[in-house]
Amino acid sequence: MLELCRVLEEYLASRTEGGLGTEETDKILNEFFRGRKAWFSDETDTDKKGFEHQLKFLDTRDGERKSYSFHGKIKTPQVRVYFEWPIPPEQKDIQIVYFGPKITKK
Repeated sequence: MLELCRVLEEYLASRTEGGLGTEETDKILNEFFRGRKAWFSDETDTDKKGFEHQLKFLDTRDGERKSYSFHGKIKTPQVRVYFEWPIPPEQKDIQIVYFGPKITKK
């Protein structure tokens, strides 16, 4: 869990003051967010539909329940951390909404 949070923190720190991506941001995205074995990814369209209710979490900024499907993965045991994605350029933090067992387990 700490490693997943470390990568998210490094992602935020890699952006410019205005929130734009840098060469370091691209490096982080390529290493952890892209490819077959990416640590972070979105749920499949099938899982988004099949687990629609379970993937709604409280947005602490406005108190509303919203869909969050982007997540970090721990393989053994199957644990997930769901968070908002993408992060708008003006935003300086990432709201993490869930740490726990894999929700979309079939």
